[in-house]
Amino acid sequence: MDETACQSVTNIRRVLHAPNTKNIQVHCGERLKINVIGFMGVNCRSYMETNERGDSINFVKALCHFRMENMLNNEAKQLIEEEITNSNLEDEYIKRILAQKSLNGMDLINKVNDELYNDKHSNQESIAKIKKMLNKEDSNNPYKIKKEREKRLLSNLDNPLIRELLSFEI
Repeated sequence: MDETACQSVTNIRRVLHAPNTKNIQVHCGERLKINVIGFMGVNCRSYMETNERGDSINFVKALCHFRMENMLNNEAKQLIEEEITNSNLEDEYIKRILAQKSLNGMDLINKVNDELYNDKHSNQESIAKIKKMLNKEDSNNPYKIKKEREKRLLSNLDNPLIRELLSFEI
């Protein structure tokens, strides 16, 4: 298993200058970057996949693709492919679910009022806590969307039929 992100700039701090150009630095505006996840199979069926981001969701999907590449059961391949491309992993669906899970208007107003009139904190601390509370309740919060997507992907893959079909594989 190997994950690599190549870069086009060197990692040295010392800059080498041509004669009479000590204070002139030429910067290249383009930077090349690629995220590659690869796995080496025991049966010589290695797998390599490029991703836009190297996050955990893409890593799990790459593991599933590697597993599909090295299995013989076509029904299990199809089930795994359906689960990793399921519509419940899309942003809009997850935002709707998060909006349903969030506090309703009155509960949120009550929590904000409780924090505003809390005598233990100064005004700045109260404002910071309210801001943090509102960020947690926001259905467009990228962290919450990512966590919900991870949870849904793992629950999709925890299918008893997939487990049964994979138990016959070597």
